[in-house]
Amino acid sequence: MRIIQSSGNRAFTLIELLVVMSIIAGLAALALPAIGIGQQQLAKIKDVNNLKQIGIGCKAYATDFDGDFPRGLDGSGDPLRNEPANANTAYRELFQRGIFKEERVFYSPGTPGALKPDGDIGEPDMYNQALEKGENSYIYVWGQRDSAEPNDLLAANPTVSGFQPTEKGWSVNEFHPRIHKGNGIVVLRVDGGAEFVQKRPGNETIVSTTKRRNSEGRVIGPDL
Repeated sequence: MRIIQSSGNRAFTLIELLVVMSIIAGLAALALPAIGIGQQQLAKIKDVNNLKQIGIGCKAYATDFDGDFPRGLDGSGDPLRNEPANANTAYRELFQRGIFKEERVFYSPGTPGALKPDGDIGEPDMYNQALEKGENSYIYVWGQRDSAEPNDLLAANPTVSGFQPTEKGWSVNEFHPRIHKGNGIVVLRVDGGAEFVQKRPGNETIVSTTKRRNSEGRVIGPDL
């Protein structure tokens, strides 16, 4: 009598494959929210670090220009007397003064409409290709000075151009609702400190603790 021995290798049945695939899909579904939260946290950290670098650059500029923060340059290379159309022009002066050579600190992956800078800043001394349309993600308070209140706003995630503070300060409610899922914004203060400000549900969250209206600075938005 002939005995047939099994080779030990057995193919999966269709049902077994479907069970395995459903288990993998279930594990992936559980992991995705955690991955999403991790990406949000990374975006916040990146924004805070970017604004800290911008703050260092603005402080270095103020040291050389009697406490003024960048105002932007006109076509002749002279400081602008009136606010420019967008924040890109003001920030570009940091390149024109030799303080910055790299555009990537002005990019926030969480900002709607923002583009990754291409790294081409153009030719010295005007560097007209630095921070072209879409390559800057942050608003800027034009006309601000180093002598302002330390907690006054200097830069942040986007809001509308011309947005001014109330008597109490800057309202998070006015900033772009898609930034960081609408839960808050990243701000840079005059003293160089940068942080994520959490929006409190049901309340008007104020960014600055300054109790007076800032009559000098005016928000200009990025060219997105």
